Amino acid sequence: MEFSINQQPGQNNASLKGMLTIKEKETFQTFLGKFLSPHIRTYKLDLSGISRIDSIGLGMLLLLNNKAEKNNGKITLESPQSQVKEALEIASFDKIFQIES
Repeated sequence: MEFSINQQPGQNNASLKGMLTIKEKETFQTFLGKFLSPHIRTYKLDLSGISRIDSIGLGMLLLLNNKAEKNNGKITLESPQSQVKEALEIASFDKIFQIES
């Protein structure tokens, strides 16, 4: 998994590419450390570059959400590919995250 982060006043945007699976756990931990900030409330995560997500990847998104919520942050998941969007819907992530196509 590759990531890029664009920080703006009050908002962090990121783009993920590759797969969000157990193999990417360490990379995702690095991403968390760079993406989340105690002073940011709005996060947008572009998933258009994610081709596959497994249950561990879903768990990583939950971890991201939990850490953001501790600082009153809100995460929006943007542009998931059809397979990823289906996994998010099956897991009822639309009740946890705002998902924009």
